[in-house]
Amino acid sequence: MKKALIAGLILGGGIIGSGSVGAQVPDNQRPPLVTDYANYPGTPQAFLTPGCDYTGVLNPTFGTHNSVTNVDIGPVSDLSLLPDLNEADLVRMAWTDVAPECVGSAVSFVVKVAQGPRFDPNVDQLTGPNGGYSVEFLVPGPGEITFPMPDLARFGLGCNYQLDAIVGVPLQDVGPSGSYFTEALRIQQGKQTADNRTTVISAKNGEYLICTVPTTTVPVTTPLTVPTTTTPSTTTATTIPTTSPPTTTPFIVTQATPTLTAYVEYPPTTPKRTPLAETGFFTDLAILFAVALFILALMFLALSHPERMRSE
Repeated sequence: MKKALIAGLILGGGIIGSGSVGAQVPDNQRPPLVTDYANYPGTPQAFLTPGCDYTGVLNPTFGTHNSVTNVDIGPVSDLSLLPDLNEADLVRMAWTDVAPECVGSAVSFVVKVAQGPRFDPNVDQLTGPNGGYSVEFLVPGPGEITFPMPDLARFGLGCNYQLDAIVGVPLQDVGPSGSYFTEALRIQQGKQTADNRTTVISAKNGEYLICTVPTTTVPVTTPLTVPTTTTPSTTTATTIPTTSPPTTTPFIVTQATPTLTAYVEYPPTTPKRTPLAETGFFTDLAILFAVALFILALMFLALSHPERMRSE
């Protein structure tokens, strides 16, 4: 299967050459990422010829083209010696020759979506789809492979990365749920297999100097749009507080005003308004009472001396 794919790439133009220099596989023809972690790196998914490891790419050097300053940096002997990278920077690895045991093997650049700027073997680091890796197949003689640093903000973990140059096709997951490029880490993490090859040529961990998370992620763009759309309703919000104070203030004043007015209009001198002596009520009652007593006296006399009353 592996030989058939390599032959197909050569016949189809996936690997073309000027002399012995190979060419990168187009993205739509890249072999899929390795998921056979139990057998890595000996799995056919890795596209490694027998006996090929990181030493089979001779005299590797690294460089980058800065997408912001348009300046080329390098060559240097290790990826870690390059300055911090940015999205769209073009990273390059070149070599002077290929060991016979590695001819026909894949060589790759891969970026892992990391959760921090330093490598942590206890955390899974996944290869992002759509631009997470590039692949070339090795031929005798000098060669090179390039890789544009992808957009990492879309994964929601910030702009931390792990950039690896390896022989073979990259692992989909570097970490406890996957496997590791070095034999030492596979042994340390309990991922050791019968194949003890180390595949990583060079690596670099870091964080983009310019991170586009605030401007490209949906959660940040949406709030910026909402206030713009809601600007008219800001007037409504302003009207509500403006209306509230007048409503509260008249209510308080209205209650206080009648209370104060009542005390002003009815001072404490009001007892003078009801002098009972001026009405004559008690005088009339005394006269009536006296008349009633006189009549009662006459009636008593009449009843006591009926003879006298008749003679008279």
